[in-house]
Amino acid sequence: MNSEQWLDMALMKIGRDISRDRGFAGIEHFQIMIVLLGGKPNVPTEVVSGAAALTEEIHNRDTTNLVRYLRPAPVSGISAFSGAKILWRIGWHLANCGSRVVKNTSNNKLIGVDLGGTNVRAGMIYRNKIIALEKNPTFGNADADTVVEEICKTIAAVFRPGVSGIGVGVPSIVDLKKGIVYSANNIPSWHMVPLKKILERRFRVPVFVNNDANCFALGEFQYGEARGYKNVVGIICGTGLGSGVVVNGKLYSGTSCGAGEIANIPYLEKDLEHYCSGRFFQREFGIDALTAEQRADAGDAEAKKMFVAFAEHFGNMILTVLYAYDPEIIALGGGVSMAFRHFQEPVWERLRAKHHFQNSLKHLKIVRSKMPYIAVLAAAALCLDSD
Repeated sequence: MNSEQWLDMALMKIGRDISRDRGFAGIEHFQIMIVLLGGKPNVPTEVVSGAAALTEEIHNRDTTNLVRYLRPAPVSGISAFSGAKILWRIGWHLANCGSRVVKNTSNNKLIGVDLGGTNVRAGMIYRNKIIALEKNPTFGNADADTVVEEICKTIAAVFRPGVSGIGVGVPSIVDLKKGIVYSANNIPSWHMVPLKKILERRFRVPVFVNNDANCFALGEFQYGEARGYKNVVGIICGTGLGSGVVVNGKLYSGTSCGAGEIANIPYLEKDLEHYCSGRFFQREFGIDALTAEQRADAGDAEAKKMFVAFAEHFGNMILTVLYAYDPEIIALGGGVSMAFRHFQEPVWERLRAKHHFQNSLKHLKIVRSKMPYIAVLAAAALCLDSD
């Protein structure tokens, strides 16, 4: 078998693997091919080095540089046309399949990572349950590399053979294709961190990175209160306000990971987050939402009035969500949502009084998240959304 036949055979095998969403198996075949080519006396060194370079491109999932392989210079024993044709096929599969290598089955072993400002949690999920969980401080004021190493250490503690993928939820806008974290809340040193690339090199499995609020919506859809629904909005109401959207069973992150950021919609003198998060209680009443909840639980009439006042703004925010996305179900998470029983009814009263399409309300459900460690499960759900 001549060198061109060796190359064609190896590349065809890789192309089939990638087309079947087995991209990382394809890399292993490429590495084997390099060894085989390197042991053949008639194979030019340019072919071996070129194959090694392409292997690195595929491993990094960087399709932008593949274009230079589409017009290879002729080398001894390899026709430019044959090489370009097969390399184009691999490039096409990579561009169109991307990181879609995790099949949505109950037998998957997945890792979910919840990156917070003070700690990082990682869990292994198998058959829709967390079977291993690790938590470590993130040292948010540390340099970027130290935070990355803490994340890797936490993942390594729960990583087992057979893991299909890793999902990471971060408090940041993300370059979804490249997995670059632009800047993470509460981690000042993080600017343009290529987290996907770092973790894929370290753990050799596909990695998916997205905003934590987007993850929450997807987690409720896959594992929580929104299972069985196709159109879901997840709202995290705590110190701030975050939200994510699932449309027709798929997470909708928008062009630049900015879809669903309803917190920033102008409202009254500020924006929705100003009035529909825990900041409202601190600013208007001088106490936090937890204290207000505890007082309302004890029968304090003034505390109950606080939640009625909050419900007016929260209800207007829900109206905005309904007009924008018309979901079947809205799942609430975050600290303020724990007190939903105290403002649930006035919110519904506002919806019934102000929504122009009353028939939509007949099918709407608004529920509080009840799944323990939903943030870890939510991150893992990113792997399933890739299928």
